[in-house]
Amino acid sequence: MKLSLQADYAFRTLLYLSTKPVASVREISKIYGISHSDLVKVVKQLERAGYLKTTKGKGGGISLKCPPEKICLADVYCDVTLKKDLQDCFHPSNHTCGMNSACGLKNVVVEAKQLFIDVLGNYSLSDFASKRDVIKKIPRLKS
Repeated sequence: MKLSLQADYAFRTLLYLSTKPVASVREISKIYGISHSDLVKVVKQLERAGYLKTTKGKGGGISLKCPPEKICLADVYCDVTLKKDLQDCFHPSNHTCGMNSACGLKNVVVEAKQLFIDVLGNYSLSDFASKRDVIKKIPRLKS
C-alpha cells in the first residue's frame, strides 16, 4: 500500500508535536520541507478530527489535543485519507465497473487495505513519541 502524502504529513506533524508542546505550521513545514499551504490543509483536517488544538496570537501555535497514547495511527490514517486512496472501481459500493463480475481484484484490494489499517491499529503515537530523531529533517515522500 502506498502511504498518501496527506497521511505522511499528518504523521510527521503529530510526531513532531509529540516531542514539542507547541509549534507553528511554518516551523514544521520548514523542518520537513513540506509546502506551507499543503501542511495547513492537513493541520485543518487534524484539528477537525480532534487531534490538534490551535491557539492564535503571540505564543500560539498548534499542539496535541490529547496524549500521544490516545492517538491511534489507524484512526489518523483513516481520518486524513478520507477513504479516497482506493481507485473508484475498487470501492466496495461501486458496481459500475464493466469487469466487476470477472475481475475479482476488488475484494483482494479491499482486504489488503483493511490489513494495512489493522496493522496501523496496533500502534499509537506514543509508540514513536520518545524517538527524538523525529525532529530532524526527514526528506518528504515523492508523490
